[in-house]
Amino acid sequence: MKELAPGDVALIEEFTAAVRHFTGVPVETIWCIIPGMLYATFPLAALIELFAPVVLAVWLTRRTGKAGWLLVGVGVLTFVGSQVVHLPLNWGLGQIGVLPQDKARMLQIAVVLGLTAGLCEESARAVGYWLLQRRARTWKSALTLGVGHGGIESIIVGGVVLLAFVNMAVLRNQDLATLGLAGDQLALAQQQMAAYWGQPWPIPLAGAVERLTSIVMHLSLSVLVLQAFTRHNVLYYVGAVVWHAAIDALAVILLANKWDLWAIEGVLALVALANLGLMLAFRHSPHDVEAEPVPVPVPAPPLEPKPRAETNALREQIERSRFEG
Repeated sequence: MKELAPGDVALIEEFTAAVRHFTGVPVETIWCIIPGMLYATFPLAALIELFAPVVLAVWLTRRTGKAGWLLVGVGVLTFVGSQVVHLPLNWGLGQIGVLPQDKARMLQIAVVLGLTAGLCEESARAVGYWLLQRRARTWKSALTLGVGHGGIESIIVGGVVLLAFVNMAVLRNQDLATLGLAGDQLALAQQQMAAYWGQPWPIPLAGAVERLTSIVMHLSLSVLVLQAFTRHNVLYYVGAVVWHAAIDALAVILLANKWDLWAIEGVLALVALANLGLMLAFRHSPHDVEAEPVPVPVPAPPLEPKPRAETNALREQIERSRFEG
């Protein structure tokens, strides 16, 4: 089992003492319940990561009309397209030493990782706006595109979390030696299994909180990149790249300095509030351009038949003109 830090032990002791005080449940019973909580918190975290962006996307598409799901789809494609460039770029920078492997150069690592993420994702977002033209020039359309971009990332993470949990739950009570593992491989698998089930039960929920704050970040960045098009000022795009890079670099630096996971999530929650303020600052922008309505052709009025009396008079006039000529 993974050893707990002194701070974690003190926190758990305070928690169990408080529960016993208010419920009368013995501490020994609580210690039996807490390890089993991972069976609840891992699936709960995965469900939040999977369905929170879907619920938000449905809510936003109802406010953006027929183009809503198109915007979500383009947002999904911008994320996928950005990663097609982002991942090989990081690999290539690592090969030439720009992205060092030495953890002693963590500041450089954080800055490079942040900049590559910002450049790739915000550039892909800008391409999405360019392709959509006037169908994505409003605050609501920016949010809808943003939820597609950040939402698919959350869904992928949630799927991985859920798949890993199912695999670990199935393998937990099996003898790993029966799977053909032996020697160092068997020892490594046992260590991984012990580390997975030895985590404090609230840890999976921290991942869900991180995904939610990340979605808020993508919504605000989507709004910021939109301003580069509606205000015809590339500095808004540059600002989005820098802001994205700063947030990612901050998270890397905090992890490298071994901050408590919930303390990191607290910092990211404050950043999410700043992103929310940034998002709302452009809500009533006079530069938003509504999509031009598609002209509806007006059918020509049907030809009405002339009255019979008028038709007969015209025929008689034609006949007289023939004889007179």
